[in-house]
Amino acid sequence: MIHFKKTSFRPPVRILFMTLFLSVHFSLSLYYSLWVEKEEVQADECIYYELAHSLAEKGTFADKKPCFYCPADKPTAFRPPIYPLFLSLILKITGEQNMIIGVRIIQCVLGLLFLLMMHKTCSLIFRDHCADICLVLSCFFQPFIYFYSKILSEFLAGFLTLFLFLLIRLLQDHKKKIISLTIGLVYATASLTRPNLIYLGFPIMAGIWLIPSESAVKKFFHLSLVLIVFLCGLGIWTARNYLALNHFCFLTSSAGYNLYSAAYGEKDYAKEIEPEIKKKPELMNDEMKADAYFYHKARNKILKEPHEFIKKIPEKLAIFLFSDFKQAQMTDAVPFIFLLLLYLGLIPRVRLFPLYTVILILVFWLIPFYHAYREIPSIFYFMFRKVTYCITNLYPFIVIGFIPVLSRIKERTAFLPVLLLIALVMLQNSLVLPRIRYRFIIEPYLLMIASCGMIFVTEKIKIILSCIFKKKCYKNKQIDIQSSSLLKKYESE
Repeated sequence: MIHFKKTSFRPPVRILFMTLFLSVHFSLSLYYSLWVEKEEVQADECIYYELAHSLAEKGTFADKKPCFYCPADKPTAFRPPIYPLFLSLILKITGEQNMIIGVRIIQCVLGLLFLLMMHKTCSLIFRDHCADICLVLSCFFQPFIYFYSKILSEFLAGFLTLFLFLLIRLLQDHKKKIISLTIGLVYATASLTRPNLIYLGFPIMAGIWLIPSESAVKKFFHLSLVLIVFLCGLGIWTARNYLALNHFCFLTSSAGYNLYSAAYGEKDYAKEIEPEIKKKPELMNDEMKADAYFYHKARNKILKEPHEFIKKIPEKLAIFLFSDFKQAQMTDAVPFIFLLLLYLGLIPRVRLFPLYTVILILVFWLIPFYHAYREIPSIFYFMFRKVTYCITNLYPFIVIGFIPVLSRIKERTAFLPVLLLIALVMLQNSLVLPRIRYRFIIEPYLLMIASCGMIFVTEKIKIILSCIFKKKCYKNKQIDIQSSSLLKKYESE
């Protein structure tokens, strides 16, 4: 069984190790954001872009053009406010011309903090050796690099969720009130970034309940602090919606659209919704009535044909788990097996680890440099194609990783909220229309489990090699004994 042994890195060595891999990740992220991705917005990005302009220029949260069942230039609650507010602040700093580049660079910088939080969270749950593998995995993980370049709320939502779970782990260790208050604030912010993150309340309750050596009264007190701050945060947005829309709207007015898309499958809903609204003039200027209309229509279809809806659940889950981005099709993810298995598991001594790290980095930079004929962008292009990978490449290690994680779950109770989050996200995406980008929320934790799987595999390989080596040594020893006895016999004769 794997024991997650702690590495004996000294602080300077650990800083060098982390700096090397974070610099490679930052370089790849900037290359993709500034050279590969075009400086334009598409699909859902346009909506966030327009809302950010509306906030920066007019101070109103409204769409410039009609969007789904939201009228133009009128207050809306179809999208949550945090990410457009984040974009509007960047717009004021960078200006119109440099906004897209500014957003991408800032998200690349936040990406470094994102990886550091992953490393810290993993080290608190599984010790440092597992966190080091997780950092290497994250540095070459393509969805991270991809989402830094997108004006979508997924990255910020994933960032806040990871921060929330790090705070839960710190609360279990330190039991301070300020951490509980911060958890409530981050929970409210995450829910107003992606409304479906409202279910983070369940992992939060589980994490607080698992605080060691705390009475039920104190646990309830921590939970109360979280809920008070959370409800105050959402209360401000709810009050705004009531004043602006004359309707009670707790989070967003997109529930009808989401259920409609889940009930009717893969279709172009924007084109379907617009004709429906034109048939009912009373819906054209009231998004809350339109939301209720599509919600009831979708609910009636599900209740009328429940077997059809249930039959699609495995298919939706398969799409969610096993689909990859288009960028992954141009990726040759074979070298990462070499990078990972030979990297952290099969090194005979921990003290050789830093030296091996430096050699590995040099090899992975010199080969593309030679291949690219000294053209800098081509170096990154080569690395992006040959080294980065998606989560589907890691599923064998994730499955294996559940063996040590679940077998020692009583000692790793801090990971139970994470397992609950993974289950909730999978459940949600098996019911609604699945999108690959929704997987971003749980991918950091899947990388942690994959790193456990890699340690498990390499530990088993080392055991097998040591057994083979011992048998070989034993045979050689027997041969030496026999030969020495024969030599003595010959000398005596």
